[in-house]
Amino acid sequence: MQYLVMIVGLLFSGLALLVLCQPRRLPLWLGGALRGARLYGIALLRLLLGAGLIAAAPDTSLPLAVSAVGWLLVLTALILVVIPAPTARRVGQRFAAGPPWRTRLCMLGPLALGLLLLVASR
Repeated sequence: MQYLVMIVGLLFSGLALLVLCQPRRLPLWLGGALRGARLYGIALLRLLLGAGLIAAAPDTSLPLAVSAVGWLLVLTALILVVIPAPTARRVGQRFAAGPPWRTRLCMLGPLALGLLLLVASR
């Protein structure tokens, strides 16, 4: 189960680094990801990854932090399912349309969470 924590940490860190390097492409990526049934696919992926992190938390070196990240993923998945799809698209596009410095600043959070999960997976 520690491999799941490592994979999620790599996923968080990798996506955050990708956006840090190319913040102007974020509107294009979010526009494709938040269309139609993909939004619910993303919510399902978040739910599954969050449940996996919660289940794997006792086997890690930082169980409280890993379970907190898992619960955060589950909560965001539920929020994505509850809010209407047009609203989710509008919020995502508004975030992506901001200046590149703000996008980079906001990506420090997921990068830190990914690195935390990588450290906890040892």
